[in-house]
Amino acid sequence: MGKIYSLFILLTMASLATAQEIKLAPLFTDNLVLQQASFVNIWGTAKPGEKITISGSWEKLVSTVANETGKWSVKLETPVAGGPYTLSIKGSKNKIELNNILIGEVWICSGQSNMEMPLKGWPPRDTIEGSTVEIPQAKNSYIRYFNVQRAFSANKEFNCSGSWQEATPETSAEFSATAYFFGKKLYSELQVPIGLINSSWGGTAAEAWTSAEALGAYPDFSNVVKTLPNLDKEQDNYIKWLEAHEFIDISSKPDASKYENLDLKDAICSKPETDDSLWSKLALPHGIENSEIGDFDGTIWFRKWIDVPGDMLKGDIQMILPGIDDMDQVWVNGVKVGSTEQPGFWQTPRNYTFSSSILRPNKNLVAIRITDNQGGGGIWDEKLPMEIRCKLDSTKTVSLKGEYKYMVVSQYISPKFYLLDSKTREWENRPKMSTTLGTGTPTALFNAMINPLVPYTFKGVIWYQGETNVGRGKQYQTLFPLMIKSWRDTWRQGSFPFYFVQICPWHYNDNKGSASAEIRNAQRLTLNSCENTGMVVTLDIGDTNNIHPMKKKPVGDRLALWALAKNYDKNMTFSGPLYSNKIITGNKIILEFTNADSGLKINDNTNNQFEIAGSDSIFMPAQVVVYGNKIMVSNSNITKPLKVRYAFRNTSTATLFNGNGLPASTFETE
Repeated sequence: MGKIYSLFILLTMASLATAQEIKLAPLFTDNLVLQQASFVNIWGTAKPGEKITISGSWEKLVSTVANETGKWSVKLETPVAGGPYTLSIKGSKNKIELNNILIGEVWICSGQSNMEMPLKGWPPRDTIEGSTVEIPQAKNSYIRYFNVQRAFSANKEFNCSGSWQEATPETSAEFSATAYFFGKKLYSELQVPIGLINSSWGGTAAEAWTSAEALGAYPDFSNVVKTLPNLDKEQDNYIKWLEAHEFIDISSKPDASKYENLDLKDAICSKPETDDSLWSKLALPHGIENSEIGDFDGTIWFRKWIDVPGDMLKGDIQMILPGIDDMDQVWVNGVKVGSTEQPGFWQTPRNYTFSSSILRPNKNLVAIRITDNQGGGGIWDEKLPMEIRCKLDSTKTVSLKGEYKYMVVSQYISPKFYLLDSKTREWENRPKMSTTLGTGTPTALFNAMINPLVPYTFKGVIWYQGETNVGRGKQYQTLFPLMIKSWRDTWRQGSFPFYFVQICPWHYNDNKGSASAEIRNAQRLTLNSCENTGMVVTLDIGDTNNIHPMKKKPVGDRLALWALAKNYDKNMTFSGPLYSNKIITGNKIILEFTNADSGLKINDNTNNQFEIAGSDSIFMPAQVVVYGNKIMVSNSNITKPLKVRYAFRNTSTATLFNGNGLPASTFETE
């Protein structure tokens, strides 16, 4: 669910000890936006002892001298919003001039796939509502974007790849939809330049975005963090090993067909006569990242022999598979019976039809080639059918679940598939690393995608993440505030605004489960444990059948409401009702809420999403009565109630709103 990435950062700084010319940090390019009415940080490298003079065409100038390692940094005063300006950086060897600079409001936008998801969407399944109308109109020279290239690292990096671009239909289509709508709303209300720095990656957990200093003191992650400084050499050895292999570069292929019919020199894996006695074993359905394979993108063959009764050997056969993350080819007895080799179908179950003449009495080989090009991968939905069935009589079935033999035949490092020899088990004999290094490694994304932004001067952060941490709600109550604190400690710009999106309802393979509700509740609790934070609730704009809901405009708009009300003195409602207190009165509990001055409304009292429990903590559906900004909750079978919770299922949707139409958050009374 996360997206394509590079294994290592492609741009590196020249040796600081021998640098002769002035260099700027990669964030400083033409078209950049600087924070208004501030002393903004500007930094780079030069020859040790070199004098550097920085001047803005808004008539501000400052000088500094590079230190003994060649680093330099200054604070340059900026005026109120305006531009375009130029910025000159001058030394004895060279002069850099940046053009078309605006001064306005700068926000960092980060998280996982729902923040990363571009305005054009990820067709065909993951689309953005209204994008076909929005994109042609998305031209505004006063809104600028900086996309941080995906990267991870065991240790802190100081450079990233990217450049500032003006908002055009082309650049907007490729930029985060949530961030785009946030910036558009800010501009419409403030009429000042808006700079948006997007650093996000799908399918990633909060610990990967948290600094090593913070995680080192957290027992859940401290042991892993201790191993990271030693990974650089191991990683270099692995990269050298990988780059010695033949590869297929798909960068020049059209997006819609770039993964189709790739010849990975792996045809032997589909043939029944192939000896797979040395292959490894894994039960399917199973996620790749949750198996012994670990954090991996590439291609894996899975093989299983099945017995087919003779009464199924007539007519056509249907093969029913859960969604395959991300793409697949399926072979039976050496014959290709189906494939899905376009991105975007990772949630879509497969249904392939083939002639029963391909089958044999008794033993038949099913071979599935899975290509994982981003984030999580595999066949992961245990509750959906995975079988072949007779099309003439659907009661005649053979299960495909169970133990498979598998072989890794390629590793994908965008845009290259590195080919691995299945005969010699190259994957199993690869250079080993003491800790898996990837997007799931604690601190790895902070090191490569956040630290290079420090100490760029900005107004605040918007954040949309949490899906990958589902199942660890209790841990997230500590981890998420710790992550926010680690950013603030690193930037040293005080407790800057940090506004986040509560994850949407989605089934998570368990409609009645509460794992995602526990994350939503942990996010709500962060409002109390972490100052200057704000939360957008999405219980009314999600899609329980799609983890990437199409309604991104209301998400961006609601994030902007927080900023406009809290940071720009705009008088507007910015939040839905938030539970604040409970009062137990006999067999009833009265709930009090903030952000409910306009009153409370329940839009579905027959399924109001409220549950109540006594000392046994067994929650039962509750009856509710709304009066003003309070709600009275009860159940006739519970005489001594102690707890109430609301919208506490994976697929819960909003029923409680304030008078301004904003939804209440998932909560459980503490």
